[in-house]
Amino acid sequence: MNAAIPAAAPAARERAAVAEASAPARTSARRRSQPAAPRRSRRRIGTALAAAALALGGLFLAAPAAQAHDELISSDPSDGQVLEATPDAVTLTFSADITPVGNAVRVTDSSGETVSTGDVEVNGTDAVQRIDSDASDETYRVVWRVVSSDGHPIEGSYSFTVGTGGTGGAELNSSATPSATPSLSGSADDAAQDDEASGVPTWVVVLIGVVTLVVVLVIVGIVFARVRASRRD
Repeated sequence: MNAAIPAAAPAARERAAVAEASAPARTSARRRSQPAAPRRSRRRIGTALAAAALALGGLFLAAPAAQAHDELISSDPSDGQVLEATPDAVTLTFSADITPVGNAVRVTDSSGETVSTGDVEVNGTDAVQRIDSDASDETYRVVWRVVSSDGHPIEGSYSFTVGTGGTGGAELNSSATPSATPSLSGSADDAAQDDEASGVPTWVVVLIGVVTLVVVLVIVGIVFARVRASRRD
């Protein structure tokens, strides 16, 4: 019995040495595994910030487009054109499709008499207004107001001449400003005003931007909170 005791001592020392040698390896493995959660958190933060940048960038790019209106790009007859015969109609071509309601085009002679007849015919980007077949040599003024594709009314006026023109003193200067454009009475004005209200005001764009920014900040805050919690664990 006494001879067996010394034999057990070297075995115990050997097991202790093995345990001491493996302890640093286990500690190193735990240290290597710990940064995994922070790395995932950093990726989440990067994703959230990228999404925020894309959202804000898209908002600011869309804002100018929302405020831009369509415009008149050509007309037939054109401004200042001199014709040999009175045209059957006036055709106005715009930069985008015109809404089918709330439009008005009036053609008057040098005495202020209306020679346009019927309603405006809208075909995509074109607005066509018929002219009375009895119209003769005159200086004609075209006053128009249409509702553009974004819901806002746009208006303007211009003149053209048939033959030797008229003697009633019609203005030949064109204008696209509301102050220089005579009022178009009737339901066209009311419809244009109603459609103007359906556009996208500036304050709506600003409000959308503020809400988007708040949502992004909340998301980033949640991600940061999770990062801090994972580091404490």
